[in-house]
Amino acid sequence: MPAYLPPQWFVVVEALTAKGWHEVQNDIPTVWWSLYQVSFVRHEQQVVLSLLTEPWSDETRPHAWAIGASRTIPTDRAAAAVLGSLTLGRGWQQSVTAFIGLFS
Repeated sequence: MPAYLPPQWFVVVEALTAKGWHEVQNDIPTVWWSLYQVSFVRHEQQVVLSLLTEPWSDETRPHAWAIGASRTIPTDRAAAAVLGSLTLGRGWQQSVTAFIGLFS
């Protein structure tokens, strides 16, 4: 787990577990566009959450920008958000339920 995860990450994970999702794999190897990835399962469905970096951030000092969702471990930034994404900026709280509804 990275030293710093934004508070939005924990809100999304808590909302997922409340819906019956269970963490099955964490610390999935990442590349510059993803700071952290975790896989969850529920009713034989999988979702992988990826903490995405800002597209324009410095690779040596990446900044969390969004949480992306995919059904499999993504191979690139676009694949990491194929099911949708939750931008971590202003108003993110109002979008958590809709974001989780994209893959629940």
